[in-house]
Amino acid sequence: MSKQKSKDNVEAFQYKPVISIIMPVYDSQETWLRSAIESVINQSYPHWELCITYDGSSNERVRTILREYTVKDKRIKVVFLKENHGISGAANQAFKLASGEFIGLLDCHDELDPSCLYEVVKVLNDDSMLDFIYTDEDKIDYDGRYVEPYFKPDFSPDLLMALNYINHFSVFRKSIIIKVGGWRNYEGCQNYDLILRVTEKTNRIEHIRKVLYHCRKASSWTSDDKINSKNYALIAAKKTLEDSLKRRGINGNVEMIFPGRYRIRYEVIGNPLVSIIIPTKDKIDLLRKCVSSICEKSSYIYMLIEKLTFA
Repeated sequence: MSKQKSKDNVEAFQYKPVISIIMPVYDSQETWLRSAIESVINQSYPHWELCITYDGSSNERVRTILREYTVKDKRIKVVFLKENHGISGAANQAFKLASGEFIGLLDCHDELDPSCLYEVVKVLNDDSMLDFIYTDEDKIDYDGRYVEPYFKPDFSPDLLMALNYINHFSVFRKSIIIKVGGWRNYEGCQNYDLILRVTEKTNRIEHIRKVLYHCRKASSWTSDDKINSKNYALIAAKKTLEDSLKRRGINGNVEMIFPGRYRIRYEVIGNPLVSIIIPTKDKIDLLRKCVSSICEKSSYIYMLIEKLTFA
C-alpha cells in the first residue's frame, strides 16, 4: 500500500492510539542514526512519538543531531544522560518519556517501513485488546538493498524458548511493560528477556505477516560477529531462559545446542502416556515397518499406539 493511501485510510480508523517508539542511542554512525529517525518521521500513521535516550556518549556530533531533530519535530523527545546506563538502563530512561498507549522498539541503526505503524494500528482496530504485536523483518545490506527476508511463524511459545525468533518489530501495550517491570540488566538479550516475561502474562498476541522492519546488516552487527564478540549475550540468554522456567514453576535444564539456539530438557514427572497417531492407507508393509520400529526401538515403555486413521 502506498504511503498516501495509508494516510487516507488512517482517517477511517475508529481507534488511533499514540505509539511511543523507544530508541537508545550511544555512539551511533551519523548516516544510520538519521535514517532511523527519518524512518519514524516518514510514517504514514501520524500519531507517534520517538523517545530517545542519549546514553552518556562523548560524541558531540550525535548530541547535535538529536537536538536538531527535537526542533524539527515536536514528537521527538530526548533525554541526555551524563553517564552510560547500558541498553537496558537507556531503554528504561526512554520509557519514562513515553506517553503513548503502546510502545515500539527501534534500534538506532535500523529502519521502519513507512507503513509499519499503520499496519500495527490496523490490527488494533480489528482487536483493540491486543497486548503484543510483532512483524516480519529483513536486512539492509552494504549497498542499501533489502535482503534476507525473515518470515516468522505465528506465536509459538515452544519455539520462543529455543531462540528469540520474534525480535523486530515488537510493539507492547505500555501497561504490560509496567506490569513486568520494564527492562532488566540482561545486556545483549534485554528484549528477549522482556518478550518472555510479557508473553507469560498475556495470550493477546498478534503476528503481522508483512516485512515492516529493516535491520542494518553492518559488519559489527552481523550474526557471526554477535556470536564471536558478544558471548555475554549468549550467557544472558541462557540465564533469562532459566529465569523463565523458574517463574513458570517448570523443572528443566537449558542447553545451548549452538550459539543463539537453546534446548530445554524438561524434567519428566511420573510416567505420562504417549499416544501415537499414524495416518495410513493400504501400504501394509510400510505400516508394519513403522509399528515394529516403535515397538523395537523405543526406550520409553509408557506408550500406546492409539489410533490408525485410514483415509
